[in-house]
Amino acid sequence: MKKKLNIMIIWAMILSILILFSGVSAAQTVELSLADSTGTEGLRGKGVSILVEEIEKHTDGQVKINVYWGESLLKSAEILDGVANGVVDMGYINANYYPNKLFLHSAFPLIPQAPISFENKNWVYSQCLNEIPEIKAEMSAQNQKLIYLNGVLPMTICSTKPMTSFDDLEGRKIRSSSRWILALLKDFDAVPVSVPWGDCYMALQTGTIDGVFTNLDGIHRTKLDEPAPHIFACKELWAATPFMYTINMDRWDSLSIDIQEGILAGCQAAVERFGEIYEQEWDRVIAEQKEQGCTVTLASEEEIAKWVNTPSLPELQQQWIQEAEEAGAENAEEVFKQIQDFVKQGIEKEQ
Repeated sequence: MKKKLNIMIIWAMILSILILFSGVSAAQTVELSLADSTGTEGLRGKGVSILVEEIEKHTDGQVKINVYWGESLLKSAEILDGVANGVVDMGYINANYYPNKLFLHSAFPLIPQAPISFENKNWVYSQCLNEIPEIKAEMSAQNQKLIYLNGVLPMTICSTKPMTSFDDLEGRKIRSSSRWILALLKDFDAVPVSVPWGDCYMALQTGTIDGVFTNLDGIHRTKLDEPAPHIFACKELWAATPFMYTINMDRWDSLSIDIQEGILAGCQAAVERFGEIYEQEWDRVIAEQKEQGCTVTLASEEEIAKWVNTPSLPELQQQWIQEAEEAGAENAEEVFKQIQDFVKQGIEKEQ
């Protein structure tokens, strides 16, 4: 009888150990999917790779993130709905693709000048996206939570013709992805042109366009500075649209508090690591462009002032407010003013 009891105790212990290790295994197999439009290369690709590393590190390997790079799962314009509906757990969100659903998020390009450092840019974004109730509610309405931000380098024009001033834009066909930048180009008598991003290289080669106005690293990564080697770099002008990463709210709520805290700690660590890379990238890209024979002009304070003080900017800002109100946004004018105030505070941090 005693021998039988001992055997039962041993089996109970074995069963307890199996259950314990089964629980540990389950805790280590939280898998999240992430849809992005970028590839692994370039500044933003590095930012996502860092995010994956830091989340896995800060959850002790309990969370694994499977990244679907380069629109391999969802197109850029599909990611917001994909995250909202649970097609994918996490995703890169660019407000430019969702003018109806994230209208308030589209205000940033109408405030051209911003802090230079990523730390202060990130502070501005975090304040605007988390502390302005109307903007935060806009994302919450899409059943997702903002957890991470990265970014790209400041605005730059690459041109097929020599360029050392915004005044040189006169008569030139310039491509930009922002409707607001396209409108501002008219103040310099440029011809604004919309060309798909993937077609820009050939458009520059064939003379369909004379230049592209976008972020510096995007120009260099896609080799637009080969057919357009005249670089006019504007470090004080940010590529203003926030590069956001969100998680489906239902998926988030299903995670334990420990896992949630680990993910958020990983996101914060990723922001800090990304900031270090960001600060070095401007000089690295400029140096490489000079080595390959590009003519690089850094915009002076006077030139930056020309763009920031373009005559049509106040009118376009009022147009944005009116369109926001027509789209059903409440307190649009106050929201815009709050964004302006946060940007101003961010700039003051560097003075």
